[in-house]
Amino acid sequence: MNIVELEQGSQAWKDWRRNFRMASETPAVTRRSPYQNWEGLRKVKRGEDIQNNWILQHGHDFEPIARAYAAAETGLMFSPVIVQDGEYGASLDGLDGKSIVEIKCPATGRRSKTWQMAEQGLIPSHYDDQVIHQLAVSGAELCYFTVFDSDTNKGIIIERRPDESAWKQIQKQWDEFWPWHLTDDVDPAKDMRKDKPWREAAELYVSAKRIADQFSKLAEQHRARLVELAGGSTSVGAGVNVALVNKNGSIDYKAALLQFAPDADLEAFRKKPTTETRVTIL
Repeated sequence: MNIVELEQGSQAWKDWRRNFRMASETPAVTRRSPYQNWEGLRKVKRGEDIQNNWILQHGHDFEPIARAYAAAETGLMFSPVIVQDGEYGASLDGLDGKSIVEIKCPATGRRSKTWQMAEQGLIPSHYDDQVIHQLAVSGAELCYFTVFDSDTNKGIIIERRPDESAWKQIQKQWDEFWPWHLTDDVDPAKDMRKDKPWREAAELYVSAKRIADQFSKLAEQHRARLVELAGGSTSVGAGVNVALVNKNGSIDYKAALLQFAPDADLEAFRKKPTTETRVTIL
């Protein structure tokens, strides 16, 4: 990771970021952004400036207060910084050692969807893409995703850890976007569903699935530690039981058939075909 000595919001910063794959642009690349699509991002990469609206200005105005709130809650001293790793970059709201903070100050505060999802322990999927990108580029071990309500000066903080699988998928999508944005071709996925019910259901699913996966991995790490502490014997304590269970080995039916009936026709034993629904996070 390299620190880039530029002032966020300056013209030099805008010129620099056009040549890099930025974290704040990742939601558009993954097509989860409700604000920007591939064609809109292509215009930005070609030099079209984004004008601040009152919503963006609200977030900018309250970011220092929200950063101070996050610092007080975590005991860390966050400083805004620009980082770069290869062709990827990120303008961080705050960095302290191996921890970063990403701040959202929705103009509608507690009435916003961002706040309401945070109350459920969820990071909106498009913001989660941004955070995953930031964690990867900065090399941080933890991000404090902070949603701040300017009316009450209170916030909700959700801890997010690196997600290597999601990061690989994000890199793949950037690899698809980058050569395309150098052309004048139409968006190759222009026929994707964009209706509100679909987008809302997709966002909630991705957000919940990623958080569930994160805690599943964390639980497995702690499980492994309990097994290690048990030392190969049964141990009970603090509401947890680690026990050794002996199981018979399974029968290798494929090997048995090859040995005893290699020419058997098994089609008569095939069950009826079934249909399954697969839901994949892109």
